[in-house]
Amino acid sequence: MDGHGTTGRTLNDPTTQFYALGAREPDETSDLELNFPGETNIEWTQFTLDANWQVGDGTVTSITGYREVEYGSDGDTDATRFDVAYGFAGVDQDQLSQELRYAGLAMAGKLDYTVGLYYFHQNLDNTYEVIFNGAPFQRPRGKIDHTTYSIFAQGDYELASDIFLTLGLRYDEEEKEATVARGVDNCDADFNCTYDFRDSHDWSNLTPKVGVSWQLNPDTLVYSSWSKGFRSGGYNSRATSPDEIPGPYDEEEVSAYEVGVKSDWWDGKARLNVAVFHNKYDDLQRVVSDDALNLSIRNAASATIEGAEVELTWLPVASLALQANIGYLDATYDDFEGLDVDGDLIPDPEQAEGLQLVRAPEWTYSLSVNHDYSLGNAGTLSSRIAYSYSDDTPMNDANRYTLDGYELVDASITWSNAGEQLSVSLWGKNLTDEVYALTGTTSSYFTYLYQSLPRTYGVELVHRF
Repeated sequence: MDGHGTTGRTLNDPTTQFYALGAREPDETSDLELNFPGETNIEWTQFTLDANWQVGDGTVTSITGYREVEYGSDGDTDATRFDVAYGFAGVDQDQLSQELRYAGLAMAGKLDYTVGLYYFHQNLDNTYEVIFNGAPFQRPRGKIDHTTYSIFAQGDYELASDIFLTLGLRYDEEEKEATVARGVDNCDADFNCTYDFRDSHDWSNLTPKVGVSWQLNPDTLVYSSWSKGFRSGGYNSRATSPDEIPGPYDEEEVSAYEVGVKSDWWDGKARLNVAVFHNKYDDLQRVVSDDALNLSIRNAASATIEGAEVELTWLPVASLALQANIGYLDATYDDFEGLDVDGDLIPDPEQAEGLQLVRAPEWTYSLSVNHDYSLGNAGTLSSRIAYSYSDDTPMNDANRYTLDGYELVDASITWSNAGEQLSVSLWGKNLTDEVYALTGTTSSYFTYLYQSLPRTYGVELVHRF
């Protein structure tokens, strides 16, 4: 896969140095104020083998996976017309995974269970460079050797007629070895490096799940669950400051509660699903950037994320499906150690409580219409139009900058032959040419967002054999 570099869109921020020099946000959706488009190249090789054997009353499943990825991308780091900052990021990664599990029935069919083992190993090599005013500003390189072993089991037991108890447990053992060349002086332009940090660490984690479900009638299921999960601990392989200790940082943990209803109505012509959830996060791993754009990873925060989701599908006729989804999210920090909220380079822990998490819009909703039209022996003509909305969300943890909410309209029409071996699609995304972004960068030098794709359209031909 080949393409250009990052699509930074300068914002009009009078507090930045580049704004004082004349950097301004472009007027048109399709315009960016870049003086260097950059280049991105991704090459990957992937292999998966999924094998199943019937053994007794159950099935043995083996899933083997292997992947190699080479990634390189450079681009205009300041997102302005000025010839100041350029960046490069490279990743070489290979991984091997093996899962072996058995799923079967026991206790006269009252227990539906799965037990299994899992193995994962990867080698990760990160390179990163920023050139500022013609000189190297950051040039770290980090290598991670990562191995995971897991054992897991889960069962659904029928306590009484149409009432089921779910119990699950997973144990994970992880080891990571890190080799990092920090800062700018330990690597040359070809990333031949002197590594000044070496360390290894082990983690283990036990994650349970408990759930109860009640099949009220053939069309209605009520359920509730509690589970624990984690995000692996690790090392910052892109330690941009020579004074930074790359790690290890600890695991991020979550306790998740959910209650919901899944129901069918009008003889299966309508489906209504409702879910309410409450998640408590501890030791949140946050990427912290100082005013000089030095990056570090810390277990810096705790947070509570709760909300509700409603999904509705209606089939007024057999060939027409109407879908609607709405979600509400309250995602706020309980605390954030070391967060500078007001921009004076002094931590403000008392102001961090209640700040909204990034990429966590309060409201989201979508509507779509899907229609199939039979052409007889000539095949089927399928059309779809969809509308979605996502609320505004903070660009950074301090909530000093906000990414605007956005609306997207997508559409497609597809012809498929009678056997569905061949299909041709004409599609369009972001048909209203909305300017929107999912993330951005802030500093005393510049403020910009990573603009998502403008209006995009194309033709796709698929042959299945």
